[in-house]
Amino acid sequence: DNQLITAGYDSVARIWDSQGELQFKFAHSSDERSQINDVIWNQDRTLYVTVGEDASSRVWNQDKSLKATLDDSLGLNKAEAALEKIRGTAAFAKDQQTIVTAGVGSFAIWEPFEGSYRKRARFLPNEGPIAHAMPGDLKLFEAAGKEWIWASRRSYGPFRFGFFDMQGQPAAFSKMFSGRGQAFDLSPDGKN
Repeated sequence: DNQLITAGYDSVARIWDSQGELQFKFAHSSDERSQINDVIWNQDRTLYVTVGEDASSRVWNQDKSLKATLDDSLGLNKAEAALEKIRGTAAFAKDQQTIVTAGVGSFAIWEPFEGSYRKRARFLPNEGPIAHAMPGDLKLFEAAGKEWIWASRRSYGPFRFGFFDMQGQPAAFSKMFSGRGQAFDLSPDGKN
């Protein structure tokens, strides 16, 4: 059954059927001015993630109930928290449960834990290339038998990108890539 998920400036995500009929909707935030920057679902459509300008990403169950709020600003000082004001995008890992989020200042890897999520790793802006991430600036892929993160930076200076493992550590092969670029993709078989 084909479905379409939409979200935007009113902080509400909507799921539509292939006939254009609204199936259901859910609010990322009670503040209607808090826009949703990205919305994704896992392959079997059992989890949805809304990524908002309120410094959080929210994980939703298939029944529209809130499973977890991923707030990357928790535990940070005021300067660090200011960098996390906007979350830009998210992606599911191969296991379809682990989630990577990216925003203005960093990216974070979230793993399932006791019915919710906990942060496995966080990569800071002064250590890596991600800033003001938008949909498309974060991709997860497999190569050499491992899962990797590609993260890019589109503003605040020249375009940069990097590759990281699922623990948030820079990949050794990142050093092969330098200079300008705007996109990254692999062949469908993941080998090239």
